[in-house]
Amino acid sequence: SSEYLMGSVSVWRSMWAASKKTNTWLMFLQYSCCFGVEVTMTNAAALYFSSEFGLTTASAAAVASIFGWMNLFARGLGGFCSDMANVSYGMRGRLIVQMVFLFLEGTMVVVFGYSPSLGGSIASMIFFSLFVQASEGSSYAIVPYIKPTATGSVSGIIGAGGALGGVLFPILFQRLDYRDAFKIMGWCVLASSFLTPFIVIKGHEGIFRSCTRVNSELTSNSEHTDKKELEDKTTSPALVKNYVNEGVTEGKVKFEKGSTSIKEDNPSSPNTGIPNDQVEMESVSVIAENENGEGMTSIEGGRIPTR
Repeated sequence: SSEYLMGSVSVWRSMWAASKKTNTWLMFLQYSCCFGVEVTMTNAAALYFSSEFGLTTASAAAVASIFGWMNLFARGLGGFCSDMANVSYGMRGRLIVQMVFLFLEGTMVVVFGYSPSLGGSIASMIFFSLFVQASEGSSYAIVPYIKPTATGSVSGIIGAGGALGGVLFPILFQRLDYRDAFKIMGWCVLASSFLTPFIVIKGHEGIFRSCTRVNSELTSNSEHTDKKELEDKTTSPALVKNYVNEGVTEGKVKFEKGSTSIKEDNPSSPNTGIPNDQVEMESVSVIAENENGEGMTSIEGGRIPTR
């Protein structure tokens, strides 16, 4: 079995770790161009159909509601497509799916702005809604990989990008004709889709990064870790939970220089009362963040009482 361990981390340290990532801010901009666009469209759609095509308020609201109804499945569809691409192509597949959905979203916003007829506007809005929400789902399929030990902070920052887009894009509709505002918004979304190739997830292939380069970086990072973290003999405590038949026990573990094992503070197993050197142990893989909040360290050979 394996356990993923994380020591206690302060809120500010987590936020700082998330904000230092370039990927966080790239996706901040992209999310402003998908969720921000959704918020804007939700507010502007009814007014647009009413002013451009002379629909009554009730009719315009009914047509505009189609955009919201797509939310029932489109966002989940984006996440599902990302997962399917991940099975075959790994992280590169996730990035490609997100980039394609953003590109199609921007294209349909522009088409919507140019549509001269009511029927064409409704048809383009349906596809526009499908792609904008699929973009959101595929974006958040990438978020957990950006900084695994600060996923909540990364999610919060990127989510704030959506709120920012929902504030800035409506300004276009206040200053410009609705059609022109939609066209500009669409071109902004198209531009944001080309940020995806610059998203680089450590340890994973990118759109233009080969597996060879990833393996080379992993080797380099491993050597750097050995040199900078293990040689200074600092210990990094983490909370370990040993899941055994009798229940869950907690104890402190420490990682030491050159060691591929975990030393337990407790001299005996609390579940059995038997000294640890007399208890059968099973190896586990432990992943923890160091005290400086930098990176992940993988250590094999942890010990869990099996009886």
